[in-house]
Amino acid sequence: MTPTSWALARIRQRGLRGVARLDRLIPVADGRAESPMESRMRWRFIDGGLPAPDLQIDVVDGLRRHRLDMGWRDRRLGVEFDGLEAHMTRGQLAADRDRHNWLTEHDWRLLHFTAVDVYRRWEAMVAIVRRHLTGPGRAIMA
Repeated sequence: MTPTSWALARIRQRGLRGVARLDRLIPVADGRAESPMESRMRWRFIDGGLPAPDLQIDVVDGLRRHRLDMGWRDRRLGVEFDGLEAHMTRGQLAADRDRHNWLTEHDWRLLHFTAVDVYRRWEAMVAIVRRHLTGPGRAIMA
């Protein structure tokens, strides 16, 4: 959708529950999100007062490359949305742990959240990320 079509849709939906939030969220919409849950999680961070995370961050070293759902490059903090489908088998779990360890070895911190966090525990999710962004030697927020 173009910014103009978003604005027209907003006008048509005036008065419906939740439409006012669009005024804050539309300007930060980003088509690079690879799933609706990544978008919801990112919107929770922004709505919670955090700086907007970048999306689809590539971390490359030699022959290995890993993509993070989102994060803050300057703080080397990545955030992943973990759905059940992508983490159900032993092989997937082993690959996830290998990836996590590789990123840790390359000085990245990686946080994992699920649908329960995004929908029911979003305040705690935002607080956890805030602590990682503003902890000792990490401050990026006033």
